[in-house]
Amino acid sequence: MSDLNSPSLVPPLGARSAPDIGPLAVMISTEPDVRYIKKNLGRPRSRSFFMGELFPIRAADTKAYPGQEKHKETPDTGKSPSMEINEKGTLKNKIKANAVDKQAAVFAGPYIGAPYAVMLLESLIARGAKQIIVIGWCGSISSDIQIGDILMPHAAIAHEGTSQNYMACTERCPEIPLPASPSNATGLTEKLTEYLDENHIPFKTGTIWTTDAIYRETAEKVSFFRARGALAVEMECSALFAVAAHRKVELVPLLVVSDELSKTQWKPAFKSKVFGAARKQVSNAVIDFCNRHCRTLS
Repeated sequence: MSDLNSPSLVPPLGARSAPDIGPLAVMISTEPDVRYIKKNLGRPRSRSFFMGELFPIRAADTKAYPGQEKHKETPDTGKSPSMEINEKGTLKNKIKANAVDKQAAVFAGPYIGAPYAVMLLESLIARGAKQIIVIGWCGSISSDIQIGDILMPHAAIAHEGTSQNYMACTERCPEIPLPASPSNATGLTEKLTEYLDENHIPFKTGTIWTTDAIYRETAEKVSFFRARGALAVEMECSALFAVAAHRKVELVPLLVVSDELSKTQWKPAFKSKVFGAARKQVSNAVIDFCNRHCRTLS
């Protein structure tokens, strides 16, 4: 007997009430990216969020990240005003204590692993999020992608235990597609894809392998999941896809390749210039995308 339609005895917000955070949220999986984004937003005031933090940005207050070309507003596009940088090269961003603009984008993180990521996603959805962008890293298991490449997965092979609580599993390690947009959705994936194309930010699409056990990524498993079409490995996407489909929200990840397992030895590149530049490019692009589009994502 399936309990997929039964409510949880423990609600996502627990016994607390929480303000509506608005429709657009960004989940940031790593602490370095959280620090980088907060710095470029002018270190906005944050609040505790599980073992990480949550910080909102207001469309009216958010300015450009350093180095981003200014975008002029046209009367009929609905885009946000062009953005400016203060004299210190950081973003102007004013956040009132305990106040969240419903039209703002909200950033949350860091997190690691499917169970923790799902806890954050469920809480964001319960607080009003309907469109979620995920920023993270992944390891290449295919020669088709290299360190510093950007990947937008369109499917994830579930080699973790969380997703089975949100879907009927009829096979071991099922492939979970990027959730189709609900009928009332805004087309988040399409808009983000269009933004990346317009700004000449190259990215690749494909299937990813989601694992619970980073230290059991053996040569045999790499070969197995590569044969199933996976380009890379990470620890959350399949579960996030399952939750998004179950809750009928939009979700799209952007992952940067940080290391390689495609050969017989592990090749980490966390301190390489190409990886550092790529992850900053993704973070900057998501900041700008949220600033330009958060008013139209409702």
